[in-house]
Amino acid sequence: MPDGLELLAVSTGLDSAKENYPPDEWFRSVGWTWPVLADSDGGDAATVYGLTGYPYFVLVGADGEVLTRFSGEIGIDRLDSLVRAASLPTESGREDAPMSELRPIVLVHGAWHGGSAWRKLASELHERGLVTLALDLPGHGASPLPLGDLHGDAAYVANVVRGFGEDVVLVGHSYGGAVITEASAACEHVAHLVYVAAYCIPAGMSVMAQARSGTDAGDLGAAMQMRDDGMIALDPALAVPALYAGCDQADIDESIAHLGLQPAVTFQQEITAAGWETIPSTYVQCTEDRAVPYEIQRVMAARCASTVEFPTNHSPFLTMVSELADVVERAAQAGGS
Repeated sequence: MPDGLELLAVSTGLDSAKENYPPDEWFRSVGWTWPVLADSDGGDAATVYGLTGYPYFVLVGADGEVLTRFSGEIGIDRLDSLVRAASLPTESGREDAPMSELRPIVLVHGAWHGGSAWRKLASELHERGLVTLALDLPGHGASPLPLGDLHGDAAYVANVVRGFGEDVVLVGHSYGGAVITEASAACEHVAHLVYVAAYCIPAGMSVMAQARSGTDAGDLGAAMQMRDDGMIALDPALAVPALYAGCDQADIDESIAHLGLQPAVTFQQEITAAGWETIPSTYVQCTEDRAVPYEIQRVMAARCASTVEFPTNHSPFLTMVSELADVVERAAQAGGS
């Protein structure tokens, strides 16, 4: 490890299908000698510490400042580059915006996805020197927590924001927009909201109500498969034109491989408060979107302080990474609005 960086802790889950189960034997096998904290079945300690999935990384500098945090599986080369970037923050070439002047970024994914959906954007933001966390909402991605509802997702995000102890930028995609809308109203330290083809809705409205408010229904409904247990699955073949039209095949394959279930109730519940009413916000409109049609996006974008328009599909974090990173970076600059 570079000077000023050291390994402090490792988290492990309780999945009997994994090689690290049972955890006590795994700790002994790798020669672990540090204290171990046993979490509750509900993941209370994980929530308090901001753990959003496995594996979860937090890089802390010699002065105790959190330099970056991220979750999800990454290659060793990528981990090495992140560690080196964190250890050399002044060599990033960003003399106009030192790391300390850039607000941390919290990326909140949409329905059926996990934090890995942001992989390209998160990588770009890390390279630019921004502290970025692409979290997994409860039950999604690598999250050890059970699936919940809209209010539970919003409470989870609000708790993650509180863990930073400083102003952050919340970025929501699709359903994640409703999550950050309610979460930002429930906690301090949210400096800016960025909606990426996302549900920016008022208090008392649900995602479903907004989705049905236009004349263009889009293509996502054809891919949705309602289950008896209250979950909604996506038909992969029908989901592609709605979510990933025009994306590289490799990105499509990886995205499809990470799709999971989504509780139907998350679309039916009305949000209780809307942070965008008082917090500066930016809406990224995607003109070729077939999941959240442009017609509906324009209505929601009118609620935000500023708008940006991208000629792309529902997943600009795969198709227009640099341009989207520019928008997020502007929101992250201290003193910006």
